[in-house]
Amino acid sequence: MDETAGRFRGQEGTASRLYFQAIARYLDGRLDFQSRGKRPAYDPFNALLNYLYGMLYTTVHLALLKSGLDPYTGILHADRYGASPTLVFDAIEPWRPWADEVAIGLALSGAVSETSFEPDDRDQGLWLGAEGKSAVIDAFLAFLQEKAPYEQRTMRRGAQVDLDAQKLAVFLKDWTGENYPVP
Repeated sequence: MDETAGRFRGQEGTASRLYFQAIARYLDGRLDFQSRGKRPAYDPFNALLNYLYGMLYTTVHLALLKSGLDPYTGILHADRYGASPTLVFDAIEPWRPWADEVAIGLALSGAVSETSFEPDDRDQGLWLGAEGKSAVIDAFLAFLQEKAPYEQRTMRRGAQVDLDAQKLAVFLKDWTGENYPVP
């Protein structure tokens, strides 16, 4: 299983690099984005993505808890129980494009600009400033409230995350033949 998971993560990394290269071309220099970097963010777009991913992590973490799953038990990411919510790292992947979509929309519309960010003196990186946070929080929460297609119906995106977490809980129970660990 470790070898298969390692290959999968390698393929995931290659796909991610190509994906963010395409986003950089689409943004055409806005928010000084060239490629995906994590922490600290050295350009505004990466700082924006970090903030949105943080909001998305919280959304997924809560959905897993509501479904009865233990967010600290991982499947693909290392299972170091208690060290970090590794199931959140596994489960978040289908929704990352939502955060990306919000970030791209904010960058293209000018709702956030280079002035929305502040330098972090400790790491020489950038952080989203108070004005930028307000715009990002409003945009992301509005995005989660919007209705979008889901299977054969239309429902709020936030409810889609909750339903998918419930489906994951049922799948894991059926797959393991027992209750998956709950908090």
